[in-house]
Amino acid sequence: MRFFIDYRTKQQSLYDYEGDEFLSSKDAFDFARETALSLQNKLDGAWLGWSVEVRDAKGRKYVSFPVGPGAGMAA
Repeated sequence: MRFFIDYRTKQQSLYDYEGDEFLSSKDAFDFARETALSLQNKLDGAWLGWSVEVRDAKGRKYVSFPVGPGAGMAA
């Protein structure tokens, strides 16, 4: 299954135009959650306020993980 991992704030978006193959949607969600947690722990805090989103090839958003407080929760 191909999923696209995008990074977004209210002012900016970094889109994944190629996507990645995952064995299941759960694997894509786990990857996005771990990415958000990793970005949260960056010492300079540059990623705080961003979110890591999982989308399908049609652009439908499945889940979004905030980078910052509450980063383990899907929004």
